[in-house]
Amino acid sequence: MTDPDGISGLHGWYKADAITGLANGAAVSQWDDSSGNANHATQGTGANQPSYQTNVINGLPVVRFNGTTNRLVITNSDMLSITNNATGITALALVNLSSAGVGATRNIFGLANGATTTVRVKYGNRFVSSEDNWAVSGRRLDDPGAQQNLVGTSGSQWDSPLVLSTVVDWANSNADLYRNGTNVASTAAWFVDGNTSATNSLAAAIGAQANETEFWFGDIAELVIYNRTLDFTERSDIESYLNVKYFGAPPALTFSSMFRSPIGAGFRG
Repeated sequence: MTDPDGISGLHGWYKADAITGLANGAAVSQWDDSSGNANHATQGTGANQPSYQTNVINGLPVVRFNGTTNRLVITNSDMLSITNNATGITALALVNLSSAGVGATRNIFGLANGATTTVRVKYGNRFVSSEDNWAVSGRRLDDPGAQQNLVGTSGSQWDSPLVLSTVVDWANSNADLYRNGTNVASTAAWFVDGNTSATNSLAAAIGAQANETEFWFGDIAELVIYNRTLDFTERSDIESYLNVKYFGAPPALTFSSMFRSPIGAGFRG
């Protein structure tokens, strides 16, 4: 098992248990980045600040988002540049989506390119055809009409903590979504093969889409972001790290966690 900083490409590491000086229920105005890149997530408006909740998952704290206004923004150029001429991106999180939060698109993390309303990548919950699903959405180029959505199986036990991971390989037009280590959506034809546009993102957010909509409703205990596509072993190592830390045991390997499987499919939207 490897800690997140033992794998190259780490650009964001947000741990609720690294937050200090806050009492239970206190507002979170800044969530420090533990990656060493100073990509701290901040919120200066009190009504938009999530709360710090102690002893929630395995005795560890979480940052709780209200689903309507709460979000933290990242403005450091190091984070905004991770999808500039990029080959891929990987994000992994230990989250808890409130059962009352279904029925709407809600994002754990998002980056926007070209304009704050043009999504480069976002992932979390997506409401499609009257059903809630885990999903990742994004664009390879600065083209507002070229978003692709990769939607996995419908969520069960929405109010239970889980590890949700997305691995996007723009260079080879692959995208995968994993729920507790199991591949729930995969495509080998997300876009035309190639790197992203050579432009920095203009906005980044935790707990919302980068344009500060589609708010997360529930808890984020930990979020880890890499500026490249992690391979199977690297992804599994970080998922094991999260599982041991928050559940006390690594996940059991399944066939679909070891091989890419076309359970889901990409579509425009």
